Amino acid sequence: MKAIIFDYDGVLVNSRDVGMEAYKAIADTFGRSAFISMADFQKAQKMSFRETFTQWGASTEQRIKQAEQTYREVTSKNSK
Repeated sequence: MKAIIFDYDGVLVNSRDVGMEAYKAIADTFGRSAFISMADFQKAQKMSFRETFTQWGASTEQRIKQAEQTYREVTSKNSK
């Protein structure tokens, strides 16, 4: 056997729910509304995280880093 392939996302772990939760926490931080549905969240995934966070009010590098930290905290908490 030369390789084993796992279908991680959606089979072993559903990262979309965790990602949506993280983005909701970030939106809350900036006083914005998060996505109404998973479909809306998936559409937004076509933009870079910086574009999304900037639209929500992360207009400085410090605010972008705050959003990134919130994302890491939520995803880390939910991956255990």
